Amino acid sequence: MASTAAEFALFLEPKLSNIWHDAFPAQPSKYDRVMNVRDMNKNTITDAKMAGFGSMQSQPDGDSVTYDDPISPISKAYTYAVRALGYKVQERLWMNDLYDEVTRFEEDLKDSARDDIETSAASVFNNGFGTTNTGFDGLALFSTSHTRLDGGAVQANRPATDEALSLSALHNAIITVHKWKNDRGRPRIHTPKTLLVPSDLIITAQELITAELQPGTALNTKNVLNKFNISDILEWEYLTSTTAWFLVCDKHDVNFMWRYRTKSATETDFDTDTMKRKVRHAYAKGFGEWRGVYGTDGVA
Repeated sequence: MASTAAEFALFLEPKLSNIWHDAFPAQPSKYDRVMNVRDMNKNTITDAKMAGFGSMQSQPDGDSVTYDDPISPISKAYTYAVRALGYKVQERLWMNDLYDEVTRFEEDLKDSARDDIETSAASVFNNGFGTTNTGFDGLALFSTSHTRLDGGAVQANRPATDEALSLSALHNAIITVHKWKNDRGRPRIHTPKTLLVPSDLIITAQELITAELQPGTALNTKNVLNKFNISDILEWEYLTSTTAWFLVCDKHDVNFMWRYRTKSATETDFDTDTMKRKVRHAYAKGFGEWRGVYGTDGVA
């Protein structure tokens, strides 16, 4: 249905002193601060994961060398979705709008596109505790039982019992991250960089990371959290839980892939002279490898 002059009759008469039209500034883009953003050039792209060789073996004098094989790859496919929205404005309204409000519809439409990007990107974390989206190992992004390709001991990037954001919970998270091993059981370096939180936890996050002394205690004890390179505290308004929080390392496999970025188009209907505007974009999002992110659903 098109917007009509009758619906917006106030825009056609010079008697308004002000029009309040969502005047507050929009939030800046944040998805690209916690996701790998790249392009895709076909309908579906596939990432693969493999592992190298096992442990060295003893070779007694006169015996042959033990031979090993690398572990063959498993895969994760990403197929993009198209997202779109438009509006229509009848000729009488767009020709006679005295306040240029109809031209602002375009910014409103682009704002819907920006909101869609952030909402979809954040859903990878919001749904990271269920199996709506799974990775290479067929498990949720955050799990206590991630499997290894070599069949070794399972690993966790989530506490056995979800923890509210606190000093001890962050200590536990950092220790867990530092103990992760690769798919052959070898230690690897994982460096937490970003503490990702909903608005409800931003004050707590700032106190924990930036305090010189341990927050919440009467002891004159140094706060060592600021020694672990967590340089970015990111409040993401699109996180739906009020208690969940996440650590994102400098390297990870949480992805947002563009087939094409937001683009707009205009058309005027030949028969009715109604103006039509639309925006469209297409992307895929998700993850393959779980290492590089840690999360907990928190507690109420």
